[in-house]
Amino acid sequence: MQHRIERVRERIDKLAESARTAEGGVLRLTYTPAYKIGMDLVRGFMEAAGMTVRVDPLGNIFGRYAGQNESLPAVLAGSHLDSVPNGGRFDGALGLITAIECVNAWHDAGWRPPRPVEVVAMVEEEGTQFGIVMFGSQVLTGRMKSQTPELILNRAGRSVAGLLEENGLDKNAFQSACLDPSKFRCFLEFHIEQGEELHRRGLSCGLVTDIVGIYRSWVTITGKANHAGTTRMAARKDALVAAAHLIQKSFEAALQSSDRYVATVGSVEVSPGVINIVPGRVSLPIEIRSITNTEFEVAKDWLAAEFRTIDAKYGVQTEITKTSFIPPTHLDERIVSVLRRAADAAQVKYLEMPSWAGHDAQVMASVMPTAMIFVPSIDGVSHAPQENTHWEDIDLGLRVYLRALTELAGK
Repeated sequence: MQHRIERVRERIDKLAESARTAEGGVLRLTYTPAYKIGMDLVRGFMEAAGMTVRVDPLGNIFGRYAGQNESLPAVLAGSHLDSVPNGGRFDGALGLITAIECVNAWHDAGWRPPRPVEVVAMVEEEGTQFGIVMFGSQVLTGRMKSQTPELILNRAGRSVAGLLEENGLDKNAFQSACLDPSKFRCFLEFHIEQGEELHRRGLSCGLVTDIVGIYRSWVTITGKANHAGTTRMAARKDALVAAAHLIQKSFEAALQSSDRYVATVGSVEVSPGVINIVPGRVSLPIEIRSITNTEFEVAKDWLAAEFRTIDAKYGVQTEITKTSFIPPTHLDERIVSVLRRAADAAQVKYLEMPSWAGHDAQVMASVMPTAMIFVPSIDGVSHAPQENTHWEDIDLGLRVYLRALTELAGK
């Protein structure tokens, strides 16, 4: 059986053109008109590959390729369809199109696997609409059952429930869209690396062993707003100066960890935000990522100590108002061993590596055996119009993917 890389390229181009921005990027936010166009394209690609297609109550698309024994648990493959604003053409989309291509190769050859295979295009992995990353896979795995869709809003104030109804879906999808894990053997996701490790090493394939954990704390620093001219420097309680200290120290601490963890402050809200008033309040999120739980504990202890230092030095009050935590995930050794055999058989050199970006695979891994394949991102660029991967690397990665899915669907 042989895949067709030119068909993959054509389909990637069609998806990208359907949501092209003026800057040359892609804008395909969940439940928008551009997203609906993408759904129609993916449905057509699945049907052309011999799959029966359904859309679940949340809007996730499933294409099923029947097996010789339909009673066996299915192999699940795929990725997400949504994009970040003005993102790249490969993030998420490549994982969908390559999964469909593997099935298409079987269909072209007239081969029917012993067990069924399903390809899923998941909604809202990026978290752009509702601020909840891996939203589609969290619903599929039952993590959102206790949440209220009427209370989860996007930036425009639209609720999940309202958008679901507007798109002809089920406002009770948090319950009705949950998968039964017993009906699936495993999940496999193909993705661009979004980092520079593979590109720097000149390798075409990465076998992902772990996916990073993400701890986010939303910090508020309260000082005292006052007149910028009449308030002496020694008397100031400047919340922005305190925030600058915290940002710099967070960067330095992560740098000194020798890549055991990374820390980022991506936005700052200053109040009152006026040029001639000493800032009285600053809110900022601090994100920490690591492959091991130990580093999170070290980082959180450091933050607590730094808060005390900042409060004493600048006369402010620092507090964490909200936190979220996605723990690091170790992927399934048995499925990774299948990937190793596939790479060796395809004579593709690979690197076993962690992923420092989050993916639907880490959520799916909580309910079924899961693994990932990476292909390199040129210069490590992603989430931008310049995101790119050499087609020769995609071709080699796809050789590994096709062999692995064939083995997983064949036993």
